Amino acid sequence: LTRLSRQVVTLMELRRVNRQLRQHLEEREWYEQQMQDYQRLLELHNEELSTQLGVDPLTGLSSRRAFTVALEKTLSQAAMEQQPVALALIDIDHFKAINDQYGHPVGDKVLSEFGHLLRRLVPLNAIPARHGGEEFVLLLPGMDLDRATRETEALCRAVREAPLSQSLTVSIGVAAWRVGESTAELYARADAALYAAKRGGRDRVMVAD
Repeated sequence: LTRLSRQVVTLMELRRVNRQLRQHLEEREWYEQQMQDYQRLLELHNEELSTQLGVDPLTGLSSRRAFTVALEKTLSQAAMEQQPVALALIDIDHFKAINDQYGHPVGDKVLSEFGHLLRRLVPLNAIPARHGGEEFVLLLPGMDLDRATRETEALCRAVREAPLSQSLTVSIGVAAWRVGESTAELYARADAALYAAKRGGRDRVMVAD
């Protein structure tokens, strides 16, 4: 009886410990879920704040919307002051292959690194922005086509040599604004030059007609 009594006590103690362990595990799972929900909410608020501030949250560059406003303002001022303006469209070469091979988290890291690199490399008065996906845009106030070409060619070389987590090259299309030309027409010419750079083998700058 004494031995049986000890076994019963031991069994009851094991059951008590088991209940406590299960309770702690449930509390831990609840806590971890709450932290995940909080993290997602924080990321959402950060994205909303970045959008309101006109900043792309992934790269830290101007958002497309903010860039459009800056472009309109710059062209209006250039028309009044008769100053040159150039626009460059920049595309990361073979970016889809990076996403396909390494996954989107690595792709996002590449975009973030490139955004920070672009901000460091461009001239002081230039305005870089993320245009969408792996495409970026660069506004070059006060630059004619020759100078804009030299600046973007230097940028192309610097990206090729940059010590990033993934080796990158870029294709760039450059167009100089023509007086009276709309932003849509300017974009279209820069975009045509960008695709000419891609067709020409990438990792190069092409100039719009």
